[in-house]
Amino acid sequence: MKVLAYSCISLALSCGIAAVPTHAQTNTFPGSGSAGINTTSPTAPLDVRLPSGTSGERIRFDGAAYGLGVFNLGSGFDATVGMYANEGYSGGHVALGLMDGSTFEPALLVHHTGNVGIGYNSPSYKLAVNGTIKAKEILVDTSGWSDFVFDPTYELPSLTATDEFIKRNRHLPGIPSEAEVKEKGVSVGDMTSRLLARIEELTLHMIRLNRETTHLRQAQRKASRVAARRHAARSPSARNSDEG
Repeated sequence: MKVLAYSCISLALSCGIAAVPTHAQTNTFPGSGSAGINTTSPTAPLDVRLPSGTSGERIRFDGAAYGLGVFNLGSGFDATVGMYANEGYSGGHVALGLMDGSTFEPALLVHHTGNVGIGYNSPSYKLAVNGTIKAKEILVDTSGWSDFVFDPTYELPSLTATDEFIKRNRHLPGIPSEAEVKEKGVSVGDMTSRLLARIEELTLHMIRLNRETTHLRQAQRKASRVAARRHAARSPSARNSDEG
């Protein structure tokens, strides 16, 4: 009986059956080389495929309820591959990070609420970054802009009123205080609009002061010419000319 068993094993090895086993003619797990799931012709070290024309999960870990899956998004997403954790599970986050000994430190986390954190494990915004962001350009959508300052009906605050406000509050009108900024942070779009409004108000004040200064200079030149003519009329040479 043992001789017969050894003979069967030897025959299987000589035919290559044990070296490249297949299951339902869709999978291949060779002793060396590439392995294929749902394909007998893998083109990568691990090639996982779905039936032609379909989309869905490629890999699932730890079952359907609390597991992690990798899937093909299918039509409309080209070759995009997604990774997910079960949304209905309170701890169903997807995280990328480093393992420090036995401690996992997530560098990027997609929270089960849909928020994304970089350096944050519980992001409360769509994107929360615990650090400095460097970018070529940032485009911020705003709900309004500050050109209302140039509307003819806008009541321009006087410099005297602004001076009194600063003395009382130690910050510009319409601009949050240092304490507010420390507590709530700064909204880039809103703060840019507020600062621009203050710049536009200062510009209007400068235009008004320039207009007033121009009028004063013109009045001063006119007064100087009148005074010069009066002085010339009273001079001795003018009187002698009149007597002659």
